[in-house]
Amino acid sequence: MERPPRWARWFVRGFLIVFVVCGVVGVEAWPLTGFRLFSHLRTQHRTTWQAFSLDAEGRENVLSFAHLPSGYRGFVLIMQRYPDISPADRDEMCRAWAKAAGSESVQIYRLDEDVLPRAGSRPASPPTRTLLFTCDKVSNDAT
Repeated sequence: MERPPRWARWFVRGFLIVFVVCGVVGVEAWPLTGFRLFSHLRTQHRTTWQAFSLDAEGRENVLSFAHLPSGYRGFVLIMQRYPDISPADRDEMCRAWAKAAGSESVQIYRLDEDVLPRAGSRPASPPTRTLLFTCDKVSNDAT
């Protein structure tokens, strides 16, 4: 049996290395993807969560977990079970996010939207935003 050309072996090795790195890092650039687009159930209604940090003046800023150390990532996965976590653990987690973000407090909203009908590439109506949790960096008060 004849061996594949040397360039083909290097190409396959390189592709596999890049494929694994993209999967570990979370890059969703086809064909170097974790195939998230195809592995999640899609329905007409979508619920997502968004966290905002509040500064000393009370201004909301989107809390980007991608800019925090890697131990703070996975917000979407955590929020799927966040309401079921004990209040003490929830408060501790929320205060840790506030501290990592360097903010006075964190507010977590649930966003509900109907993805159909569409207006161009976006849903026709804006999402409904509901405040679920608030916590302060130093206080034990959380809702």
